[in-house]
Amino acid sequence: MSKTARIWNLLAQNEQPSKGLIVECLKELAQTAKELPASEREAKGDYSDASIKFPQTPGEDMASDISSILAQQEWIDAESEPEFEEIGSIAGSLETNVTDAALWSQLLEKN
Repeated sequence: MSKTARIWNLLAQNEQPSKGLIVECLKELAQTAKELPASEREAKGDYSDASIKFPQTPGEDMASDISSILAQQEWIDAESEPEFEEIGSIAGSLETNVTDAALWSQLLEKN
């Protein structure tokens, strides 16, 4: 089972995952993103054909997973969890700007 699949299974087993579990999941995803060559992490898919779905590239997939994990946690907001909110915002920006090396650096520094 891949790291990402294991993370999604852990989260699915917990209706309200703890902060610790969210941190563990984010760290694992960030580590997976760090291990990708920059050329894969920062590659953008070709969406000229409308039948091709997002995400296509490993980087788009990592950004989407991080953003989704945080978006699904209704208890996370800018006041109670500003760091999670910032990570979610950066990951959300990466979903559409996956080629932005500076954004990747910001995200990976946070984890």
